[in-house]
This record gives sequence, structure tokens and C-alpha cells, in this order.
Amino acid sequence: MMDKLPKPKPCPICGQIPDYANMPHKAYHGTHVIHDNCILGGVKFPTDDWNRRPIEDAQAERIATLENLEAGEIISKQAEQIASMAESFTNDYTEILNKNQRLKDELAVAKQTIEHFKNKDPF
Repeated sequence: MMDKLPKPKPCPICGQIPDYANMPHKAYHGTHVIHDNCILGGVKFPTDDWNRRPIEDAQAERIATLENLEAGEIISKQAEQIASMAESFTNDYTEILNKNQRLKDELAVAKQTIEHFKNKDPF
């Protein structure tokens, strides 16, 4: 039975690989990881609990994915992101220019209206 067990992951505190032990006592029944070499000394973990590390597993999967990407793929994806950002910035800039022109036009109309009423005799 001990041969079929997965290798225990390194200790998240000290990095050492713990040992397996069969626990015949009913409170600790089954195969457990025993780690006596750091602050976790004497604590017994069920094997599945010891090896369950969702954050580390997700990081390892992400690293493996990135390592498997070829440089060309990475550059291509980054180029697509940059092109998308550039298009967005261009659209925003064009919208700002259009708004600026509308404000200039409105200001010109307001100035003409003021001049018109300045030249009128109020009485």
C-alpha cells in the first residue's frame, strides 16, 4: 500500500520532504504524513490534506503554461493587446478632439451673441 502513495509535497515552512506513516490508532487511522523537522514537528496530516495546495498548484500550472509558450506566441499575444489598446486610445483621442471642436463652436456662438448684445442700445 505504501508504494502506491503519491510522493508528499515539500513542507511549505521548511521545504523538506516529510515521511509517511501508517496510523493504526482510530483517531489517526490511515496513511498520514509525519513531519518532525520544523515548527510543524509532531503534527500528523492525512496524506490528501498535506498534498492539497490549490494556490501552489494553480501557480505551477500557470508557470508550466507560460514555459510551454514559444516566444513568438508571447510576442504575438502582446502585440494583439498593444494593438487593441492603441485602437482604444485612438478612439478616445478622436472623441476628445470632436468634443473639443464642439466646445470651440459653442464658444464662438456665445462670443457672437455677447458681441451682438454689446452693440445694442439697451434703451
